[in-house]
Amino acid sequence: MSPCRTAIVAACFLLPVVPVGGCSSSPPPQTGSFNAVTRELEATIDAPLDRAFAAAEKAVKAMKFATTSARSDVLQGVVRARMADATSVDIDLRKVTDGTTLVSIKVGTLGDASVSRTVLDELKKGL
Repeated sequence: MSPCRTAIVAACFLLPVVPVGGCSSSPPPQTGSFNAVTRELEATIDAPLDRAFAAAEKAVKAMKFATTSARSDVLQGVVRARMADATSVDIDLRKVTDGTTLVSIKVGTLGDASVSRTVLDELKKGL
């Protein structure tokens, strides 16, 4: 095979494995960023996990969602709820540092960015 043809064949096999963005080592901003792949709104908030978890429960109650599950430990918390139309609301919290918590919110199967942002805003009010 000629060197040029070898390079073209190699490029065809290697091109699909070249990473194309999407990964970041920095945490999402406090305002939140919507992940188009996972369909979750992610935000890092300046609050310890226990306060963030309490604020998540308070936000669900303030929005009059029905809590289906709420549990936490020293590393993470999970709040599951349903809206009036039975749409799921999943709030996952993960301790980043003693004073910082990563919050991930997914509304519905396909993820509703607008409602997720409303839930995040309500959660922040409870901090």
